[in-house]
Amino acid sequence: IYYIYQREFLVSAILETCVLFYLWTFRQITGNANWTFVLYSLAAVLAVILIVCAILAWRLSKSRGRAKLFGRTYALLDRAAKYQPIYASCVIGVLAIGAALIFGAAVAYYAMFVIGGYLLVLAVYYTTKLM
Repeated sequence: IYYIYQREFLVSAILETCVLFYLWTFRQITGNANWTFVLYSLAAVLAVILIVCAILAWRLSKSRGRAKLFGRTYALLDRAAKYQPIYASCVIGVLAIGAALIFGAAVAYYAMFVIGGYLLVLAVYYTTKLM
């Protein structure tokens, strides 16, 4: 994915894959009292990662994909990168995690299909951008 597609698709795919893995784990071990703390901790960590990625994408959009670290400038995304898919991935991920925590394993199961469908739509969008 890294060499063929744009970098913003790579970021979105990684974020949504992490959310998919969390939802699958949530579905598998929900109801086990020993793992409740782990599930909520993972949800909190993943939500923070998604929020930080959204903030980082916003900051990168202001500097045209460039980040400054220790006095050096790094090109993390292209100058013409579209940031809306990254924002959408973060929002969809946080909403899916929240819905799974509030409504339970059944919603986590169907949210996995929503996330998978969203990844498929992103893949088709970026594939057509290559043509």
